[in-house]
Amino acid sequence: MKYYVIINGNSSLNIQGLAIESLPNISKPLIRTSREEIDGRDGDIITKLGYSAYDKTLNIGLWGNYDINEVIAFFNQEGVITFSNEPDKYYKFTIVNRIDFVNELEKFKKASITIHCQPFKYQEQPEIVAEEEAVELTGTSFNIT
Repeated sequence: MKYYVIINGNSSLNIQGLAIESLPNISKPLIRTSREEIDGRDGDIITKLGYSAYDKTLNIGLWGNYDINEVIAFFNQEGVITFSNEPDKYYKFTIVNRIDFVNELEKFKKASITIHCQPFKYQEQPEIVAEEEAVELTGTSFNIT
């Protein structure tokens, strides 16, 4: 299976010389909590505060005929990202280690990119294509598209 990512509608498969070596594991965000201990009461009170944003790591490499500036520009974005191991889901993200991965990429032709994802993943909406259909109504036909 060839790994790829789609950032803001652009696929990494379209970047010459870019290889996605590994994708992040599918995981769930941690829930943030607040603990409160009250004197004279057994145990503590835990209040759920919502989910926290979390980081996913992506390993990339360069091979063959590549343009390092095109690769850097591809990852120098924020918005929505889709991973090939979850093609029907997308995340809202930003990349937090831009300087680090650029230095690694220039020196070693490999880099780890940390993608800071907001806590929820979203379902891709399938494109609905209506087919033409002939319907007869009292001897008259018309097309519904």
